[in-house]
Amino acid sequence: MKTYRLFIVIALIVMVAISAVQAQHVKQGMKRHLAVYGFEDKTDHRVHWYSGQNVGEGMSDMLTTALVQSGRFRIFERSQLESVMQEQGLGMTGAVVEQTAAQAGKLLGAELIVMGAVTEFGVSKGEGGTRLGKIKIGAQTLKAIVAVDIRLVDANSAEIIWSGTVRKEESKTGLSLGTPEFDFKNRNDFDESLIGKATRAAIDETVEKLNEQVGFIPWQALVATVAGGSVFLNQGAESGLQVDMMMSVFRQGETVTDPATGEVLFSTEEKVGVIKVVDPNLGNGKAAKCVAVEGTDFQRGDVVRFEE
Repeated sequence: MKTYRLFIVIALIVMVAISAVQAQHVKQGMKRHLAVYGFEDKTDHRVHWYSGQNVGEGMSDMLTTALVQSGRFRIFERSQLESVMQEQGLGMTGAVVEQTAAQAGKLLGAELIVMGAVTEFGVSKGEGGTRLGKIKIGAQTLKAIVAVDIRLVDANSAEIIWSGTVRKEESKTGLSLGTPEFDFKNRNDFDESLIGKATRAAIDETVEKLNEQVGFIPWQALVATVAGGSVFLNQGAESGLQVDMMMSVFRQGETVTDPATGEVLFSTEEKVGVIKVVDPNLGNGKAAKCVAVEGTDFQRGDVVRFEE
């Protein structure tokens, strides 16, 4: 009998452990809602994108496409952000601060905001060569450099969760390389150029870094509305939600900022209940219907997260 009880206990522990691993796997597979702002162009403006945009706008659009192709994110278009900014009177001119970015991103339903600034973008030409006895054979070197500063911002609290710099170089050497490539007729011309290759390398590394950082940040959704005893979320099956998933609901309290710099230091919050998904396919999977398991005072804008 003791052996049988021990077997039952071990079996239950194994089942709980397997369930926890499976649940964690599901949570890690959840898609994140990202909004990518147009990057600031802090370069000397000598080079323009092949489409005529400045390099900040060009790189942010390129990053948006790469993030969508990674399959881990739902991305809001820059045009959607601009529309929200204009409607709310937030403006899109000059540098956008984290608080303003978070405000507009949250109105769209974004969890995280990607902001950035292109600090280097150009091609330099240098002279080199080698000597064979008394004979010097000349050579030229072209070097393309692309650098971008990235910030990942919490749309709910406006806190900067992570910041970093990506810098890439591409070069080639030859006897006669002509002038640096700045005149691009189309996307293919740009992609095949030295600066285009450096840009692609910078974008690819930025996606890798964002993927890594997002993995450390708990997934969250927002309560879109409460009606008829049900709680409706702004995310659904398209983001990875499934029937019977249990999540906790939190209400944001005070956002504490540094009185000297205005930087967000932290935000308070309180737990208001627990909900369970009953239908994750509303709006073709863009929203979900949930029922309350604990609590009743749910409100639009409450934050919903899995608890460890």
